[in-house]
Amino acid sequence: MTAGDFNGDGKPDLAASISGDRVAVLLGDGSGGFAAAVTYPPGGSAPGSITVADFNGDENTDLAVVNSSSRNVGILLGNGAGGFEPVVTYGAGGAQSGDITLADFDSDGKADLAVANSDGRNVGVLLGNGTGGFEPVVTYPMAMWPIR
Repeated sequence: MTAGDFNGDGKPDLAASISGDRVAVLLGDGSGGFAAAVTYPPGGSAPGSITVADFNGDENTDLAVVNSSSRNVGILLGNGAGGFEPVVTYGAGGAQSGDITLADFDSDGKADLAVANSDGRNVGVLLGNGTGGFEPVVTYPMAMWPIR
């Protein structure tokens, strides 16, 4: 689960990966309540870790969700009114993709993603292009489990 302002009203909203291979978005009312959930396809099966950023520079909050069984990351670009464009997917670089995080790994001012791939024993890094897209994943090996 993650929080962001998906409809630009200054009030926190929620997004969560849920069973049935969906992402649920609940728009907040600013007093602790939320509107009924609206769901979106995440671009694969077994959605899990989810994060928010403005991936295309339009000042709307976007979503990135890891689809573990599909070995991909689904990008849902926000429309600024609480909805999302159709999902676009990118390879995550390994099997059983799990946690996702974002940072500007290449110092170009654009949000990039990193995905932990447990069965692949690697981290997949996707560099953002600033228009909502990502370069092909590059993987970096991790130590054998468990890490001590």
